[in-house]
Amino acid sequence: MQVPLAALTSPLRATLIGADATIDRVITDSRLARPGDLFVPLVAERDGHDFVAAALAAGATAALSGAAPTIWGSTTTPACCWWPTPGRR
Repeated sequence: MQVPLAALTSPLRATLIGADATIDRVITDSRLARPGDLFVPLVAERDGHDFVAAALAAGATAALSGAAPTIWGSTTTPACCWWPTPGRR
């Protein structure tokens, strides 16, 4: 099912940064990234935010994150949903 990122911003109380894009699936493993993916970095044994740039480089269309997009290390400006989390980077 294709979903526009803009449709996710209100229910997630997120801010859309960049142009709207269509998402086909949600992933949490940056190694599986492909065009149409929304990468959601999880924080567990490793901090998934460390892999946002890798997911985008591998083709993910966007990322949903509580960390500021400026820390991702990407040289492009992908579409992303970002929700600010107090005390997070």
